[in-house]
This record gives sequence, structure tokens and C-alpha cells, in this order.
Amino acid sequence: MKKKITSHLLLILLMLLPVISMAQTEGSLENSGKIENLDGNEPKFGERIKRFFKNVGEALTPDVIGSFRSGINEKQVAKELIVRLDTFRYNNISNLIDDWQIKYQIGKEEIVRLDSCNCGRPIHLVEFKDKYILKRLTDGLSTTDPAKNPTEVDSTRVNDNMLINLNWTKEKEGYELFDNDVDNAKFDRMVTVYLLDSGVDTRKWDRASKFIKGNAPKYSCLSDVPESPGYNYVCPEKVNQHYRDYNGHGTFGMRAITENMETDSLRIIPLKIFNRKGKGTFFSMVCAMYHAIDHGADIINLSGGYRALISEESSIMEEVLLEALENDVFVVTAAGNGGANWDADTSQERRYPAVYGGRSVINNQGGSTKLSNVISVAALKLNRSRSNFSAHGSKVQVATFGEGISGYTLKGRKTVNNGTSIATYYITKILATEVGNCSQKERCKTTLADFISRLDECNSNVAQNCYFFNYDNENKIVVPLWPRLINTITVNTNRNFE
Repeated sequence: MKKKITSHLLLILLMLLPVISMAQTEGSLENSGKIENLDGNEPKFGERIKRFFKNVGEALTPDVIGSFRSGINEKQVAKELIVRLDTFRYNNISNLIDDWQIKYQIGKEEIVRLDSCNCGRPIHLVEFKDKYILKRLTDGLSTTDPAKNPTEVDSTRVNDNMLINLNWTKEKEGYELFDNDVDNAKFDRMVTVYLLDSGVDTRKWDRASKFIKGNAPKYSCLSDVPESPGYNYVCPEKVNQHYRDYNGHGTFGMRAITENMETDSLRIIPLKIFNRKGKGTFFSMVCAMYHAIDHGADIINLSGGYRALISEESSIMEEVLLEALENDVFVVTAAGNGGANWDADTSQERRYPAVYGGRSVINNQGGSTKLSNVISVAALKLNRSRSNFSAHGSKVQVATFGEGISGYTLKGRKTVNNGTSIATYYITKILATEVGNCSQKERCKTTLADFISRLDECNSNVAQNCYFFNYDNENKIVVPLWPRLINTITVNTNRNFE
């Protein structure tokens, strides 16, 4: 009997070990899991026990649960639909579901979950019992012809939810990127970059507070969410303050954008949309993009994306990008690592939102608007030829080094990585110096054309040394970053990034 009890206790202890570890590491920038010792004395045993269980409770945040949450896997996401509600037609999402029940025989019992993006936008997630119910609804919606019923015109938009994976690889030897003009650039005003990624780990980084400047703005309805330098959108219905990175991708990006920068006029706000396994959803991405647009973003760095066919392009994403354009917000986004030629492989899946770079889309007034605020980024080798893994084509506007690039990951460790996401961070860094030259944001109408033309002319404050990226008759401007070989470093290759 004693052996049985002992084995059960051992099993419970083994199950608690990862929770204990998470409780020790989870927390915000201000509280990194350490027990405060205000009087200089060690807390009493009872107090330590109380604080331990408090930390365990805080560790079980939606992100930690999200690593195993059914909603971050392909089967679950296949049963989810994103809805952008026409609030003139429907008071709330329940009214729309009532409409579905009548028109498409979708019973309320067939819907198992409803989530809201946030209080600022009429964006909702509807989860069905199985994907076949969702297909029945979307097939019905696709056959509805508003032209036959003018009084029934409805601007509600729907889109299948999609799984998004970060994708990068590691190397053992790499190069640092530097440019004195960029690092020492003078800013006329504060530039705010929202980093939509896997979060940020500020441990063992002395200069973190130089760029993460206090608490970030949030929607007023999130009154129960403590103010924080960043927020977690991995599970949008449970937005919280736990933005710490457990993957490493976002931390690499944060340091890449800010490393060696001497200005005090650059602010980074991390919005976490990928969990520790590098998984996220289209819904999380849209919610976080609206958060950035509504709260003063100059640039949204999106070193990730989703894959879709041209026939599956999302009107919801187009509306987000159009609204970003209206608010003078750049969206700098990775072209993707599949090596696809967007011009030739028209029947293959493409990387979104990067494909929208410089494209014209239909606006809400029925006219055409060019998305000049979307910058898609390709990656180069150190010899300035295109990286084999990098997507390319006429819709990729700019390229820079993204192969064998040295940087920092979790707990300040050195690492070397490949990916168009790496190149994207450096485009954001240089674009920030360009936007910083606008003295007042409301009068700053910097567009992609301005940015490219200044680089082309090689006479801007960041373009003292320009060169061109020529591949398959493409003529792409490459930002003036220069590589510097560093010593071979040991990289932890036991960790797999998806």
C-alpha cells in the first residue's frame, strides 16, 4: 500500500515540475517571478508557500494553457469561422446566428463557442461542432446573391480561421548587421512599432527599458487586464498581460530592431500572437492588428503570415490593411520561406498579408485603393543574391540579408538564424528612422513610394550606400545594411521551431 501511495506522489510531483518551472519564469517586465524581500529578511515558510501557489496560478495563463489548447491545432481551427459583423444590420452576433438558423438551418446547438476579438471592433470567432457544419454555412453564404435582394445587402464578412506557424531555421555561424547611419539616426518625434510575434523576453538585457517604455495602451473594456508594456493575444477572448516570449522568435526580432540604436525616440510594443510552439491563428493576428491601429502604431512588424490560394483571399484582412493605410500605419511583413515565385506559381498557396504589398484592392466605397503601406520583404544571402528559401516575384518590394544572421534569443543567448522574418526586422528598423523624420504624425503621409524612392536616390539619412537586388529580371532595392563576420558560436540545436 505504501509503495502505491509513494508511486502516486511521485507521479504528482513529476506532473507539477513543469508547472513549478513555469511559475518561476512567468511574469511581466516588472515582476520576473522573483519574491520581493522588502525588509531584507527571508520570507517565512508560510509566506513562501502562499507566494509559490500564487505564482503557479499566474503561470497557468491562457498562453501556457494555449500551448496545449485545442484551439491551436489544425483540427480545431478547421471548425472555426471569423465574422466581421455589420453593426448597422445586426445589434450583436446572436442576431446574426438567429439569421443563420432561419436561412441555412444552422441550429444554436451546433455552435459550441463564441469569442469576441476585443471591445474595439465587431470581430467574432464562431466555433462549430464539426467542420462540415461550417462548410454547409459557407457554401450557403457563397451562393447568396445580394443583387437579387437589394434590401438584404449585408456587409458582414466571414473568413475561415487559419493556423499560422512561425518558420525559421538555425545556423552555427553567422554575421551581425550594422549601419552607423541607422544606429545614430536622429528622430524628430517618437516612433511606435508594434511587434506582432511570439512576445519578448527581456531577461539579461540591460537596455530593454530604453525601448519598452512603460505600460502600453489598451482598450478601455479590458479593465480586468493589468496594464503592461505588452499584451498577449494568443487567445483573444482572454487578452492578458503575459507577453513574455517562450519561443525566441519575437525576442530575436525585438533585439534586431533596436540593437545598437542610440535614439530615445523609438518605442516597441509587443503583442503576442504566437505561443511557445510558434503557433497562432488568423483570428489572433487580426485582433492584434486592430489593437495596434487603434492605439497609435506607426509601424506594425509582422514577421509571420498564413498561406492561402488566390481564390481564398480574405476581405477581412483587406479591410484591416485598408484601415491601417487610412491611419498612416505601415505593415512590414515577411514574404515567406517556401521559395515560391509569386509570379509563376499562381496556382500555389501564397504568403499573406505579404502578397498585398503594393496591390490595389476594392475599398468600402467600391473604388480601388493601392495598399502602399504594406511592405513585403524577401531575404538575401551574404553575397547579395536571393536566399533559396525566400519567396520572390514582382510583388516583393524590398529585400535585405536574412540568412546566417546573428542575434539574441531567450535569456539573452546568442543565436544565428535564417528566414524572411529576420530580414523583415531590419526593414522595420530602417523604416522607423525614415518615419521618425516626420515632425508630426498627423501631417506625416510617408508612403511606400516615398520610402523606396529615397532609397533609390541614395540620398536619405539611411541610404548612403545603396545597391540593387537583381534576380530573374527583378529590380529590387535593398536597404544599406552591411554584414560583419562573427566568431563561430554554439547554438542549442535541440529545440525545434515550427
